Amino acid sequence: MASNPVKMLFHAGLFLRVIFVWLAVGVVTVWWCGLIIICSPVVHLFDKKARFLHTLSVLWGRSVVLVLPNLRYTVKGKENIMPNGNGVIYVANHQSQLDILALFILGPHFRWLAKQSLFMIPIFGWALKLSGNVSVIRNDRKSRAKCMEDARKIIERGISMVFFPEGTRSLDGVLKSFKLGAFSLAKDTGVPIVPVTIVGADAFLPKGSIVPKGNRFDIIVHPRIEVAERTVLQLSNLAREAIASALPPEKRGAVVMSVGKDE
Repeated sequence: MASNPVKMLFHAGLFLRVIFVWLAVGVVTVWWCGLIIICSPVVHLFDKKARFLHTLSVLWGRSVVLVLPNLRYTVKGKENIMPNGNGVIYVANHQSQLDILALFILGPHFRWLAKQSLFMIPIFGWALKLSGNVSVIRNDRKSRAKCMEDARKIIERGISMVFFPEGTRSLDGVLKSFKLGAFSLAKDTGVPIVPVTIVGADAFLPKGSIVPKGNRFDIIVHPRIEVAERTVLQLSNLAREAIASALPPEKRGAVVMSVGKDE
């Protein structure tokens, strides 16, 4: 019986912590996304690449990381981040909602491919669209074809694209098989691929959870992979090997390749 009050206090404290965290994230998101929405008409008149809107997106991502309690991170391989103006394709493993924040921390000018449902979220989704990011409807062939054409046009303007080639978040943090769309696009456009490993995001905020648990994640940017004289499958294998090399052995998964071209 004596332990019941302790348990009640623990659960009450956890509940208040979760409420505080998501309230803070919500306020930060509304602030920065609101600025993107307000500034968008003027920015698009004078800057076709919308660099300023991306800067606001980076500030949003970094602000969210700051309000998350006790969260720490490290970045390795900064020298492998391509200078803005040189469009490349960044491919990263996908463990949690924290992953896109991790990529914003890196800072390069990019657009990212996201499922269409995210674009339907009020304020956040509007900012996502106005910033020039690309939406896709999963399992819809026409949508996949359109999103890849949109991504091609972005790269041809010297802006990088970000893909999560697993297609969706991993439930257990184990690296899944890769879809080939990003690698086909790299081969077609001739731009390099830069693999990125995110370690620890699954422990902090795993798929299906709203309770932050971990307190640290690491971002590793690997050397770029040139596409010349390599097949799409070879590019996918090389990128997956690079990403897996920085994961704990139990998170690397089996090397089973997909032939799909979505996400």
